[in-house]
Amino acid sequence: MEFKNREAIARGVDFVTSHESAAILTASGVRDAQKQQVLAALRQHPGVTGRELAAVSGIPHMVCWRRLPDLRADGLVKNGIIRKCRIAGNRRAITWWAR
Repeated sequence: MEFKNREAIARGVDFVTSHESAAILTASGVRDAQKQQVLAALRQHPGVTGRELAAVSGIPHMVCWRRLPDLRADGLVKNGIIRKCRIAGNRRAITWWAR
């Protein structure tokens, strides 16, 4: 699957090194590989929070946390309800669904 990569992964206020790293991550294919992995896991576990997805899939939480909005910008996932996260205890979090 080819991704659109519409989401900027370095902010305008970030150091130049962050922008360089973002460009390398995209050009190397690592970003797309991570997105494919997160999307496949979300299709198997719809309606979970990012932390829950990490827990059930074995994907590092930071990868889920970074790629879910990236996939949303590509139009491949959407947000669901906000509820208490089973992993984060009493903290509320957004749920994620594959389109």
